[in-house]
Amino acid sequence: MKVEKEDKLKKLRKEIDLVDRKIVNLLEQRFKIVDKIMKFKIKKGLNLTDKKREREIIENLLKITKNESLKRCLYNIYKHIFKASKEKYKKID
Repeated sequence: MKVEKEDKLKKLRKEIDLVDRKIVNLLEQRFKIVDKIMKFKIKKGLNLTDKKREREIIENLLKITKNESLKRCLYNIYKHIFKASKEKYKKID
C-alpha cells in the first residue's frame, strides 16, 4: 500500500514537472515578445509602462476562470510578470 501511494505521488509530481516546463517555455515566449514591444516603444519614443494595458490583460485573464482563489493567484502572478518584464528597461523609462 505504501509503495502504491509513493508511486502515485511520483506520477503526480512528474505531471507537475511537465506543466512547469510548459509554463517556463510560455514565459520565455512572452518575454521575447515583451522585448520586441519595448524596443519598438523605445524607437518610437513611447512610454514603456502602460497601466491601462496591464489592467486590460488582468481583466481578460480573470474572465477565463470562475475559481476565486485562482483569480487572486493570477492577479498576483501577473503583477510579478509585469514587474519582471519591465525590470530590464526601468532605467530607461
